[in-house]
Amino acid sequence: REFGIMKAFGVPASGLLRVVFEQSIACGGAGFVVGVGLAFLTGWLAEMTIPQVTTEFWISDLALVLAAAAIMSLLAGVIPMQRVIRVDAMSIFKA
Repeated sequence: REFGIMKAFGVPASGLLRVVFEQSIACGGAGFVVGVGLAFLTGWLAEMTIPQVTTEFWISDLALVLAAAAIMSLLAGVIPMQRVIRVDAMSIFKA
């Protein structure tokens, strides 16, 4: 519905696609931040609970996970992109 409104106001397809990919990257970035935070918390709790357990986080591993999250986010934007392009701007005015 929102994309139909944007299309009715004359936003070009490239602008709509940019919004789709920005939302996808924002969600992927938020998931990455929450996931890394939970990983650090879980590692810390494991070390506090079981002294024999040690956890190490390498910057290179975090960078790899960030790159994978970015790629997945971009790929996840492809399916909505196809739907956004096909949306009919006049369909939003039907009751």
